Amino acid sequence: MRGRRISESHAAVHFRFAVTTITIAEVLTGPLGAGEEVLARRYRSILESWQVVDSVNC
Repeated sequence: MRGRRISESHAAVHFRFAVTTITIAEVLTGPLGAGEEVLARRYRSILESWQVVDSVNC
């Protein structure tokens, strides 16, 4: 329930999430390593809807 409210607030531009490129890679390692490509695509789609920050510039 809380996750849905957070996602709705993000979609409504109440606030913006940011994620680093390294975090995207680390999150996708699990599903890709397990052969769960559909899940990896879902995760990637969600994460890339956020503000992607180059981890070199953090």
